[in-house]
Amino acid sequence: GGRVPPRDRISTPLDISSIIDKHDWVWHLIAPSVSYLLFVGTGIGLLLEVGQALNGLAWASILLLVSGIRNAWDMVVWFAVRTEQPQR
Repeated sequence: GGRVPPRDRISTPLDISSIIDKHDWVWHLIAPSVSYLLFVGTGIGLLLEVGQALNGLAWASILLLVSGIRNAWDMVVWFAVRTEQPQR
């Protein structure tokens, strides 16, 4: 939370590009892929009349919804903080 970084770390720029890249990979590729695989598994479970298949459908839907909301928010923030001027 409110911890102040050591004095020698204040002047050095923070390289968070690798952290951002990992988060983007998880939210833009892995989370939707897991959700779609869960949808396929749920469909197979429904065909085989597995009792927990509807729970899988709910979890897949929630994961896809959360992933979509997070990715939309990420895009809005990216547009808001972009410093590059549009070409005329």
